[in-house]
Amino acid sequence: MENSFDNIVRETNRRLFRATSVKLSTQAVEVAQKVFDEESVKLRSVANGSVTITYQYLSQTFVDAAYANGNAIDLKPADGPLIKFSLPYVTGIC
Repeated sequence: MENSFDNIVRETNRRLFRATSVKLSTQAVEVAQKVFDEESVKLRSVANGSVTITYQYLSQTFVDAAYANGNAIDLKPADGPLIKFSLPYVTGIC
């Protein structure tokens, strides 16, 4: 019997999304890309599936403005600049 994750991605139209951010550094991007490259292989065999990684730079100016204007995402000036990693996964694409 296949595990439940395999059943979900093979039998349904799913859109999964994860995101996180870390202090900006070359090492952070290199590690994220290396882990993505190694782990995404497991999902590439799913028919009609798509897994990607995207990066978004959150500048010091952005972090400062977020802090000054309500700070809805709880950023502090000392946190910036940041890099955000987004990991969308879609299956069941027609």
